[in-house]
Amino acid sequence: MTTFTLDHHLRVTLIPSTKYKTVGIAVKFIADFDPQRTNERLLVGRILCSKSKKYPSKRLLQQKLDDMYGTQVTSHVSRIGFQSVSTIQAWVISSRYMNDVFNLPLQAMDLLEELLFYPYVDSEGYFDSRVCDEELRLHKEEIEAIYHDKFEYSFQQFKKVMFHGELFQSSAKGDLETLDKVSKETLKEVYNQMMTSDEKELFIVGDFDEEMFHRHLLQRFRFTEVLKDRQWIDTEGPQTITYRDVEEFNDLSQTRISIGYRTPIQSDHPLRHAMSLFSVLMGESDQSILFQEIREKSHLCYYISSIYSENKGAFFVFAGVDDLNRLQAKNQMLTLISPSAIDAISEDQIDLAKKHLIHRIQKQSDNMHALMNLHFSNMKLHQSPYNPLSQIAAISAITKDELREVAKALRVDTAHTLRNGDAHENHTL
Repeated sequence: MTTFTLDHHLRVTLIPSTKYKTVGIAVKFIADFDPQRTNERLLVGRILCSKSKKYPSKRLLQQKLDDMYGTQVTSHVSRIGFQSVSTIQAWVISSRYMNDVFNLPLQAMDLLEELLFYPYVDSEGYFDSRVCDEELRLHKEEIEAIYHDKFEYSFQQFKKVMFHGELFQSSAKGDLETLDKVSKETLKEVYNQMMTSDEKELFIVGDFDEEMFHRHLLQRFRFTEVLKDRQWIDTEGPQTITYRDVEEFNDLSQTRISIGYRTPIQSDHPLRHAMSLFSVLMGESDQSILFQEIREKSHLCYYISSIYSENKGAFFVFAGVDDLNRLQAKNQMLTLISPSAIDAISEDQIDLAKKHLIHRIQKQSDNMHALMNLHFSNMKLHQSPYNPLSQIAAISAITKDELREVAKALRVDTAHTLRNGDAHENHTL
């Protein structure tokens, strides 16, 4: 891996690998996370990928992509700590696998520059209203679909309770509450902010000629300078933790239980790998403790799982249950997340969980998109390139005492139950 900063203030990371037959090229725009502008940041990325000054219709842009042997151009938005990261990226076949005199990756990079610097706008700098309306409609449909996905909806409602007043409660992908504030003026404003005020980074991953890209980049992506100290770990949280047990009601056939814990073990903590393994042991496979005890032995739930958010310092447990079993299931969930549960775990169970976690790391390393994002986040959180072998070594060395230590560090914050019924009945127990 090679990282350098061009004299026109673009930080570049080149990650050559012969593992892939494609090349991924991504420009990342970094800004302070603003819940009032999440819709615009997502929509601007999609609008930029729809057409440009040179390709003034979706049909013409798609024809260009087809001529480049099915090159894809996409965008997405994520959040790391207190930062919003908007990504515009292209995926193209490596020239080394084509009987082609043209260098497709360089063409893809030029196309990205065209889409970013020369968008299809009118004389006043506004995006095409028809494209904006279409992308806005599709975005609204995606958000509304969350409401109909009761698992996702229950998690979003749970976040609003547990993380009330914190940035973590807001989705990086936008929300309905601020959607009616999107306008051609706000989209233009956010685009201009991204191009002038955001910090920018370029990632190139895959099988490519590193020297050729370096030379080509000297004349490309000439951004203005933006340097700022950024907060990549989410440090928001209450001074003291007061346990809350909240019930809400909605139209659904299956009761959803969400339980959230706070932990000081975050991305920069030496026990972060042990905390990840703890989550796998608890609920990330059909061999986990929660699955075996609550679903298989007690038959109290339809599904059960856990997630560890290391950047936030939060651990979540989710279950779908019959409403008659909700109290018994919730109490058993709370009981099993404890240091005593670790005492009852065998070394064979720990080894199995380690294999599960290591397999996940190996699978991520085979995915170019995941690898690019892992390198980016690792550089921000740990100031070093992502190294799957060091991750695997750290996981292999985790001891039972460390698992017990991470269990002791957990503090239960919120239990949230979404039941069938009138939404006006929502209350805190």
